[in-house]
Amino acid sequence: MWGWPNRFLDRMQAVDTQVCLLGPYSGGGFSEGLDDPQLIDQLPDGYSGGISTDAPDLVLPVIKARFGRP
Repeated sequence: MWGWPNRFLDRMQAVDTQVCLLGPYSGGGFSEGLDDPQLIDQLPDGYSGGISTDAPDLVLPVIKARFGRP
């Protein structure tokens, strides 16, 4: 995505738009939640957008450790 992460997130914030990440697309053409803790580790430092997940019990501990917030 152009300008990912900082320029993109700054541009979206400037027009009052929230960014929410989804997980990888499945074979059926739909995106699942960001359910793999290893994917959370790939987020840029300081990521401030939302995260869609179907497995909060798996990813919240990683989010709290990385970003200090749920």
